[in-house]
Amino acid sequence: MRRSYYIHQRKNGIFYVEFVNPENGKKLSARSTGETDQIKAQVKAELWKINGIPTDRLQKPRPIIEAAGIESIIRSIRKSEILAEDALRIVDTLKNIGLLPE
Repeated sequence: MRRSYYIHQRKNGIFYVEFVNPENGKKLSARSTGETDQIKAQVKAELWKINGIPTDRLQKPRPIIEAAGIESIIRSIRKSEILAEDALRIVDTLKNIGLLPE
């Protein structure tokens, strides 16, 4: 059985969790648990796995599969040779779905 996340401690003593995209097995960006105690970090990771990954203080948590989809889009944009016309199409799409002002 494949792991659903990995936990590691950085030099600052804080534990970070990297969830695994269930569709392709790739790790998502590491998220700080804000914990220096491994057990507390593990509990927080388990809660995030069940309830979703927090996006910021104002929005509700996002399911792992959704967060993985967004991260895939961003990774794809960063790796692609995007032309100005491609960037405009992306911006138009974001405007059309109401995420950017007209």
